[in-house]
Amino acid sequence: CGLSVPQTPRSVSFCGHAIVSDELLVVPDAAADERFRDNPLVTDAPHIRFYAGQPLAGPCGHKVGTLCIADRRPRTLRPAEVELLRGLAKVIERELSLVEVAYLQRDLIATQRHLMRELSQAALYVRSLLPEPMAGAVRTRWRFEPCSQLGGDSFGYGWIDSDHFAVYLLDVSGHGVGA
Repeated sequence: CGLSVPQTPRSVSFCGHAIVSDELLVVPDAAADERFRDNPLVTDAPHIRFYAGQPLAGPCGHKVGTLCIADRRPRTLRPAEVELLRGLAKVIERELSLVEVAYLQRDLIATQRHLMRELSQAALYVRSLLPEPMAGAVRTRWRFEPCSQLGGDSFGYGWIDSDHFAVYLLDVSGHGVGA
């Protein structure tokens, strides 16, 4: 805001100096500062004399830019103004983190929906393989319960009463959700 250009080349930018540090960079008078006195942003339009830039870190801690202010007149920042600039930078960093969380949440929901579709398709497939129950001299029954948390196979048998014997087999194909 207040400058006629939306951005400056990195090779002459003040922000390029600010972003290499974790601390606020304050240049009270760029025309008197060795690093900037020959800078075209100082010698030509927009004739920057004052600059303050606070590096901004993204969600993973990498520097992603700076929050900066510049003026055509030399000046200094009062301690309260320094704290205000740092506080605004923290708000921006928090917002950047929230954007990252929103993207992660969106991806997590998409993955969960994908897994639920796969589990439903797998359950339909397994049901299609099961034989029809038998009735007559030998009777069979079965029950299929799709489960994403079952972790092992099991086999057992035993007498129900003097005329009935039961056999059971629990088989988890390959173990885990993928199977």
